[in-house]
Amino acid sequence: MNRRIDRTDRDTTLSWRVLAVLNLYRLLVPLVLLGLYSLGGARGIGVKSPRLFVGAAVFYLLFGLGSVIFVRRRLANATVQTILQATIDMVVLIALLHASGGVANGLGILFLLPVGGLAFLLSPRSAFFLAAIAALAVLGDTIWQHLGGNADTTSYATAGFLGVVLFTIAAAASFSAGRMRESENLVSLNSRNT
Repeated sequence: MNRRIDRTDRDTTLSWRVLAVLNLYRLLVPLVLLGLYSLGGARGIGVKSPRLFVGAAVFYLLFGLGSVIFVRRRLANATVQTILQATIDMVVLIALLHASGGVANGLGILFLLPVGGLAFLLSPRSAFFLAAIAALAVLGDTIWQHLGGNADTTSYATAGFLGVVLFTIAAAASFSAGRMRESENLVSLNSRNT
C-alpha cells in the first residue's frame, strides 16, 4: 500500500512540475507575441485580425497567470489541470494562428511545446488524441483561410507537415514518460529488495 502511494506521489509531483513549466511558456509566449506585434512592419508579425490577435494573446497571458496560482496552490488535481490547460492551449493557439493569417506565417510552431508537455502527462491514447485535435484544428484553419482567399494550396503541405510533427512529438513524449515510469519502478523494486 505504501509503495503505491509513494509512486502516485512521484507521478503527481512530476505532473505539477511539468504544468509549472508550461505555465512559464504561457506567460512568455503572449508577451513575446505582443512585443513583436507592437514592432509592426517587416520586423513584426503579420496580423490579419488585430483585435482577435491582441485579445487572444492577452487572454493567454491572463490564463497563464491564473494557472500559476492554480498550480502553486494545487487547487484542482493534476489531471483536471492537464485537461483544462490542453483545452485552453488549443483554443487560444488556433485563434492566434487564425488571426495572423494561418499556418504559413510560422506560428504553428507554438503548438509543439504544449502538445509535447501535456502528452508527457497523458496516457498514450490521450496524447495521440491531443495531437489529433491540434492537427485537425490547424487543418481546419487552413481550409478556412483558403476558402477566404487568405491562403494558397501550399499551406496544406505546411499544415500536414505540422500535423506529422505534432504526432511525432506526442509519441516521443508519451514513450519517454512510459520509459521513465518503468525505470522508476525498477529502481524502487531494487531498493526494496536490497
